[in-house]
Amino acid sequence: MQLVLLACQKNKAIEGQGIQIPLECNTSEEFSINLLHLFAIDRDNRIVHHETFTSSDIRENTLHTILPLGRYRLALVANAPKGNMVIPEIGETLENLFLCLPHEENTYQEACDISTALQSVSITENKNALPPIRLFRRTGTLQVSLHAIPKEISNLNL
Repeated sequence: MQLVLLACQKNKAIEGQGIQIPLECNTSEEFSINLLHLFAIDRDNRIVHHETFTSSDIRENTLHTILPLGRYRLALVANAPKGNMVIPEIGETLENLFLCLPHEENTYQEACDISTALQSVSITENKNALPPIRLFRRTGTLQVSLHAIPKEISNLNL
């Protein structure tokens, strides 16, 4: 008796639905995305899909992708500085995603135009577009006013 085993290795194709995702920004400023990370997160808070898009992939503030069928939260991170983002592997939880501000010596630079979004969606076979996903800028301005500083204080560091 002779036993022959055959194995076939093929790249795992993404199974799901082709989807259009319109993007919006919460500011009236010019909306531009250089690099965008898309994460699909299941009900157990596990990342089941990660895809990266460049500005050439995004046309008329809309991106096209194939997402697994089901109910998810989509997390998007736009314009994160290269090398300053810890990207979790598929199967890890969203909490393993970290954004770190770039720094020189002892000071941290501004976050520039990093924008993020987190939105629940349902992907079905008969759905080819999602409602707009609104990206929010993760920068702000802090204004500090000091009044009535005692004359004895000659050196004040903030």
